[in-house]
Amino acid sequence: MSGLGYYDEQKIETIVRKYTKTQFDDAAKRDRAMIEAMGGVAAALKELTTEIKALRADLGPQKLEKPAKLAAPKTQKA
Repeated sequence: MSGLGYYDEQKIETIVRKYTKTQFDDAAKRDRAMIEAMGGVAAALKELTTEIKALRADLGPQKLEKPAKLAAPKTQKA
């Protein structure tokens, strides 16, 4: 018994321990859900990056050789 005489300290300790365990379990569930969500975001970003790199390769300037210059047309003197 406590100093006041009407609290059951063991019962209070048991309730607090149970409540604390429940809080930790809930926090762990939220953490797992957040980690899974972040993993999904990371996978989507990786896929998007791959697609953007492929688009840049397709649409970017190619390593083309310079075309041969044509001779300027000769002008006739009047």
